[in-house]
Amino acid sequence: MSLISRLPPPPPVFELLPHLAKVHDGFARAAGELQNLDILNRLNASITELVTATTAFRGSIDAAFERHHTATDAASKLFEDIFLRVQDKVTAEFYPSDSAPDHEQRVALTSCVLYNVEEELNKLGTMLHIQEDVVVHLQVIRPLIEGAIVIAGDLIERHPVLVDMLLCILGIVFAESLFGGVILLALGFGSLVLSKAPWRRSYKVLP
Repeated sequence: MSLISRLPPPPPVFELLPHLAKVHDGFARAAGELQNLDILNRLNASITELVTATTAFRGSIDAAFERHHTATDAASKLFEDIFLRVQDKVTAEFYPSDSAPDHEQRVALTSCVLYNVEEELNKLGTMLHIQEDVVVHLQVIRPLIEGAIVIAGDLIERHPVLVDMLLCILGIVFAESLFGGVILLALGFGSLVLSKAPWRRSYKVLP
């Protein structure tokens, strides 16, 4: 079973509408407080670039699996094992916290996660004989992930009412991404799955 397949399926559209209405109202309230809308434009641009880059990377890896006649299920199991190992390493270094990570903690956590992800993907690249491709892709992807996490995290700190909106966006945008879990983990939303961290359960963002 793949990592993505373990995530709960999205609710039907009609069930999302009331929630999205609340998100819209909350965003409208927060918009009056936003002093600099440029941060939203930067977040949008960063996420767009990241999706493009990770899609290209996944294409290279999928092509390598095909050349090695690796079944889809076997490939998914490899990715699942990679991220479980990363999760164990990161959890050992960053103990679970009841508070949301601040800017400095997000930077440190992101660096730790990406280092371990890159280490595992480089091993995978060696196994598939695409080491150079992996290095090139990761050189593009790493700064984009770091930028998206910092921008989104800082925005959430300033305007907590946007948390649900950003989580919905990330859950949709990164559904097929290798790095969706990295983003969610660094923003404090649990260990590589769409579960809310302890600090998120301690208050209600939207009415």
